[in-house]
Amino acid sequence: MYAGRATEAITWLEAALRFDRDHINVARNLCTAYYLVGRYEEAVKACDRANERSPGLSIQTTTHPVLAAVYAEMGRDQDAETERVISMHLSPFFAVERFASQFGTQEARDHMLEGLKKAGFR
Repeated sequence: MYAGRATEAITWLEAALRFDRDHINVARNLCTAYYLVGRYEEAVKACDRANERSPGLSIQTTTHPVLAAVYAEMGRDQDAETERVISMHLSPFFAVERFASQFGTQEARDHMLEGLKKAGFR
């Protein structure tokens, strides 16, 4: 997914979840991969799965911004705002450009950046 091959990553991540339904890192990565390919309903479910299974800061600080972007792309502005507020509470110095820069292609970076900005991140 981070190499810019989200569609390929989904196949592997879904297979990994068949072996371990509770693996939070897989759920987190699946959430992002689904977002990057425009499978927003599935992204919400994967993000929720990761957040429910891990109260840890590491998972929460990466899934809530993606969830905000997902909701923004879906036109669910109130939900996007809620996730943005949670994100900023967890990570007050969250930088949208830095977050988006971790994805392997310009298209993926642009899509993430667009979603985050639609969600109200600056």
